[in-house]
Order: sequence, then C-alpha cells, then structure tokens
Amino acid sequence: MKLKSLETEEDYNNACKRVYFLMHSTEEAIEPDSPEGEELEYLSALIEKYERENHPL
Repeated sequence: MKLKSLETEEDYNNACKRVYFLMHSTEEAIEPDSPEGEELEYLSALIEKYERENHPL
C-alpha cells in the first residue's frame, strides 16, 4: 500500500483492510522497528486522525 494521507472513505477503508491484513498475516508479534511495524504505526495514526475528523463520537 502506498502511504499517503486518508482523504476519502475509500482511502480509509483500504487503510483499515491493510491494518487487518498485516495484523493477521503472521502468528508472531510484529516488531515495531520492522517495515510492517512501521507501516502499522503510520496507518494507525492516519486512521485515528481520519476518524476524529470524519466520524466523531
């Protein structure tokens, strides 16, 4: 997945799917300093920001 800001609902849904895929792609813990760990951290921040701005509680 190309890392960029989430500007549309489609971007948001794709990011959520990618996080789900990464988290279920291995039974072992993902190391924070690995490429997958960094991608998870980045996507999580983007998802949180998008939800705050577009899906407030």
